[in-house]
Amino acid sequence: MNVRTATPSDIPGISRLIQKLAQHDGVPAPEPQSLQDVLSHLMTRGSTTYLVAENDEGELVGSLQLDFRLTTWEAATYVYLEDFFVEEEYRGRGVGSVMLDLARTIAQERGGVRIDLDVLESSAEAQRFYVRHGFADQYRRFMRLVLNENKTPA
Repeated sequence: MNVRTATPSDIPGISRLIQKLAQHDGVPAPEPQSLQDVLSHLMTRGSTTYLVAENDEGELVGSLQLDFRLTTWEAATYVYLEDFFVEEEYRGRGVGSVMLDLARTIAQERGGVRIDLDVLESSAEAQRFYVRHGFADQYRRFMRLVLNENKTPA
């Protein structure tokens, strides 16, 4: 198992994993080409880093996005972690833990003061995973305002 920073050549594999994440979470997945275009943009803008886990055959089996943001509340950089997904057959093998450890290291190296994320209320397994890694419930509710009714929000 190898966990590393993604490169543009990983975009098709990351896209495949995000499609599976959407299916897992019960939301409509974006159209593959549009998703790959967004991934390409995110990888080149400088404030986003993707991590991937690949099995011994070089196939991507996990990915996560680190979005580096500024907070006025702390006058510092923080990281928002998104799109964290590990293939079902690789869960419970430490893959997610290795990925999260690398995410923490990268966030600290780039001056991040914290890592934030959201997790489905119905996903007790994911919540336990994050608590084991030091995350704490902030008792906040995630809210959304849909601006384009023609596009189904994920």
